[in-house]
Amino acid sequence: MKTFTLMAGRPCRRQRQRGAVAIMLGLSLLVLFGFMALVFDLGRTYVVRTELQNAADAAALAGAKDLNGRLAGITQSIATVKAIGLQNDTKFSFNNNAGITISDAMISVSNCPDGCTWTQASTITTEGQAADKTFLKVDIPSDRLTTFFARVPTTPGGTGIQETRTYGRAVAGYFLREITPIGICAFFFFRGGTSFVTPASS
Repeated sequence: MKTFTLMAGRPCRRQRQRGAVAIMLGLSLLVLFGFMALVFDLGRTYVVRTELQNAADAAALAGAKDLNGRLAGITQSIATVKAIGLQNDTKFSFNNNAGITISDAMISVSNCPDGCTWTQASTITTEGQAADKTFLKVDIPSDRLTTFFARVPTTPGGTGIQETRTYGRAVAGYFLREITPIGICAFFFFRGGTSFVTPASS
C-alpha cells in the first residue's frame, strides 16, 4: 500500500502577488487625481485670475481718465470703474456669466503708483483731498472657487484642498509736474497784420 505525504512548499507566485494590484491601483489613482487637480482646479483658478485681471486693467484705465484733481472727477471715476466691471463676464467662475461687480472697497486713489498710501475713493469728500489724487487702483478678489479633484486627501485623515482664491489688480494714472521755462528762444508779436519774430537777448 502506497502512502502519500503532502508537504508544504513555497507559496506559488500568484499567492505572493496577491494584493499588489490593489496597492498599485491606489497609488495610480492618487497620481491621476493629482494631475487632474493640476489641470482642472489649478487651470480654472488661472483662467478666473485672467478674467479678473482683464476687468481690473480695463476699469483702472477707464477710471483714471476721469481723475482731474477735483471731487467730481473722483465721483465720476468710481462710476466708470463699476460700469466697466459689469461689462466683463465671469465665464469660468460658474456665476451664470454675470458681470463683475466692483464695490467701493475695491477702488482706491493715491498721488503715486507705488510706495504711497492708498485711500478708498469713496471716502474722498472734499476738494482738498481730491486735489493730488491722480492714480487709481482697482483690486478685485475672487469668490471662493470650490475644487473638484484637489479635495481628494493625499494623507490619512487629510482633507485635501477644498477651495482656491485669486484676484485681479491694476493701477493706472498720471503724474502732475509743474514745468518752469528756463529760457525764451524768441518773441512773437503782430503789427499791422504782419507777424514779427525777434530773437531773445541772452
